[in-house]
Amino acid sequence: MEKDEAIKLNNQLCFSIYSLSREINKLYRPFLEELNLTYTQLLLIVYNAFLLIAYTVQFLMELVTNDCKNKGKKDDVFLFPVVLQT
Repeated sequence: MEKDEAIKLNNQLCFSIYSLSREINKLYRPFLEELNLTYTQLLLIVYNAFLLIAYTVQFLMELVTNDCKNKGKKDDVFLFPVVLQT
């Protein structure tokens, strides 16, 4: 590939990723407009839902493990930090 061809915008990886991102946003836009959300807000909601599930599983596993190890003893309850942002 010639030097001039290599520097053209269409041959740059970052431009391809940017173009793909724009196309994905176009696909989601009609659904998100009904919910009054942006694609970035949707990703944040999905991420926070994943964290909530992960921390809940962690909490339940610790609860079961501590219950098996310390029959009858009281342990501090693990509180998990989940921040929902919109």
